[in-house]
Amino acid sequence: MRIQVPRDRAGSFTPRIVPRHARRLDGFNEAILSLYAKGLTTGEISAHLADVYDADVSRELISRVTPTVAAAEARFEAFAAEFGDQYPAVIKLWRTSWPQFVPFLDNDHEVRKALYTTNIIEILNARFRQAARRRGHFPTEQAAMKILYLAVQQKRRGGGSTTAGSYGWAKALNALILAYSDRITI
Repeated sequence: MRIQVPRDRAGSFTPRIVPRHARRLDGFNEAILSLYAKGLTTGEISAHLADVYDADVSRELISRVTPTVAAAEARFEAFAAEFGDQYPAVIKLWRTSWPQFVPFLDNDHEVRKALYTTNIIEILNARFRQAARRRGHFPTEQAAMKILYLAVQQKRRGGGSTTAGSYGWAKALNALILAYSDRITI
C-alpha cells in the first residue's frame, strides 16, 4: 500500500504531539530521571524506551541527561535547605520556574555558557549606547532604528563581528549549528 502525504508549502500545519522545532517530548528528561532513580542502568533505560516507545535512545544521551539534571536538582535542594528561610521568595520562584529551566540543561556546555554569560549582550548594548551618544538626537523612530541596525552591521576594529570579543562564542555557535542545522545558516 502506498501512502501519499501532501506537502505543506504554506507551513500551516501545526503538530500536536511534538511541537515544531522541539528536540524532545515534554517530560522526557523526567521519565529518564525517574527510571534512573529506580535503579535502572543507562542500558536498561535505553532498552525500556525501545520496548515501550519504540524509540532508539542512546546510552550516551541517557548518561548526559541523568547527571546534569540530577546534579542541578541536588544542588538546588542544597541551596534551598541552606537559604530557604532567608530567601523564601527566591526558592519559590525557582521551584515554579524549574520546568522552564531544565530544557536549558539539554544544551552543550559551550551553548549554556554563551547563554548564561551576558558578554554578547553587553558588547551590543555598548555599541548601541556609543552610536546613540554620537548622534545625539533622532528625528524619527525609524532614524534611531537605522542607526542601531548600522551599529550591528559595522565591522569592528581589527575585523570581526559583534560577538568576536565573546570568549567561547565560536564553540557555542558550532554546537548550535550541529543541533539546529535546519534552522541556522551561515
